[in-house]
Amino acid sequence: MTSTVYGLIRKQDYGEAARVLVIQLQQFPRSRAGLSLLGYCYYQMQDFRSAAQTYEQLCTFYPGVESYSLYYAQSLHKAGLYQDASRAASRVESEEHEQRVRLLQASIK
Repeated sequence: MTSTVYGLIRKQDYGEAARVLVIQLQQFPRSRAGLSLLGYCYYQMQDFRSAAQTYEQLCTFYPGVESYSLYYAQSLHKAGLYQDASRAASRVESEEHEQRVRLLQASIK
C-alpha cells in the first residue's frame, strides 16, 4: 500500500492518494505515517480545513512532534481561521521552526 500511495503522490494525484489513505486509516486510525500523508494530500489539494483537522489529530496523538503543530497552524491560516492559527502558532516553541513561525504570525496579522 505504501508504494501505491507514494506513487499517487509522485503523480500529484492527491485526491486518489487521500481516498486510499482514508480507507487505510479506518483500520489503523492512529497511523502516524497515514495521517501525515493524508494531511499533506489535503494541503496540496487546498482542502485546508481537512488538512487542519488531520494535523490536529497528529498534534493530539504525537505531541512531541512540533512540525505537526506548525503544519496545523499553517493549515488554519490558509483556511482563513486566523485567530485559531495565531493561537496554534504561538504554541510552537522550537528554535528549529522559529523563523517560519514568525513569518506565519506576520502573515496572520
